[in-house]
Amino acid sequence: MKSLIKNFYVSISSTNKEIFNIGLINLINGLLDLVKSILVVRIFGISREIEIYFASIVLIQTIDKIFIMGVTTDIFIPVYIKIKEKFGSVAAMEFFSVILNYFFLFGIFLILFLGITFNSLSQFLLPGFTDTEVESVKTLFFIILIITPIKIINGITSIPFRSDKVYTVHEKAGFINRVILILFILTLTDNYGTIILVCGIISGIFLRFIYTIYLFIKYEYKYQLVLVSKYVSTRDILKKLSAPMIRTAGLQLNRWIALAAFTMVTPGLFAIYKYVEQLFNNYWSIVTKALGTVFMTEISVHENMYDKKFISNFLNKCIFVSIISFVLCFCIGKELITLFWYSSKYGTEEINLAFIFFLIHTGMMFFNLLENAYSKMNISR
Repeated sequence: MKSLIKNFYVSISSTNKEIFNIGLINLINGLLDLVKSILVVRIFGISREIEIYFASIVLIQTIDKIFIMGVTTDIFIPVYIKIKEKFGSVAAMEFFSVILNYFFLFGIFLILFLGITFNSLSQFLLPGFTDTEVESVKTLFFIILIITPIKIINGITSIPFRSDKVYTVHEKAGFINRVILILFILTLTDNYGTIILVCGIISGIFLRFIYTIYLFIKYEYKYQLVLVSKYVSTRDILKKLSAPMIRTAGLQLNRWIALAAFTMVTPGLFAIYKYVEQLFNNYWSIVTKALGTVFMTEISVHENMYDKKFISNFLNKCIFVSIISFVLCFCIGKELITLFWYSSKYGTEEINLAFIFFLIHTGMMFFNLLENAYSKMNISR
């Protein structure tokens, strides 16, 4: 352990002001998310209303996961960097424009597909919900679905930003959005219920879009209406997309199966699980965005691609963070959950289940970090 801490300290001092800055802004956003989570749990408890909201979010995240986040955007960061180094910024932006346009068109197709087939899919995805509850899920789902094309644009812009080491674009806009949402929850929830949470999502999407446009102007990024790149063939683009798309689609299928199962178990269990998942994801986001965002960009630089010392230092960070996280969760996790969530709508039994779920999530953290690092390393090579 002493050696591990020493290696961790050396690797931190050699890396990274960027990691600290990203971690700091994500920590602030994470704390705001924690405040939001506390308010939502205390207001909605384990009601069916909040489970309907969570079900609509799980369905809309299918589009998020495939077109906006993860390896489906990460795979193009090394390509963007390579084109920029060899041919210049204009060429790199042409390549990015092609990717953006393809993602946008694919996203529109998926939106139409989900919109048309929702009634049929809901029979399999929401078997434990009544017809009235399914209609409520559908309403929330379609409200968010309408503005998803803008969300896709927001997500894909991470390619030039992260490639050029502009790391905290969405986080800065997210800070303002979180403050607005907390104010909404405190003042309007009694009259409008979970629709306020949906309004928070929508306002966040538009804030990010406006801020993205501002940064495109500031950094003189020139979007182009093209579907063919001179530097990467369409076939190569589709080839790069195929594997992560299939993998991500498979993971979403697992989430759909889990959603269907949760709708048929004891009411309230789905809400408990989603509360814990959100709480863990807040922490996970702080860690992975601070570590993984910089790692993805740095490992894409040719001299770091096979540098064992660079990779070893990153893995030391992952091990250290995972051990500390699990120990803290085991020692004080239940007390913190009780402090945050205990109320007349969220009692001792719910606290115990939440602690078990949270312990499982934290116990798997290192393996998730390891998989994340391997994926980014594999992509960059």
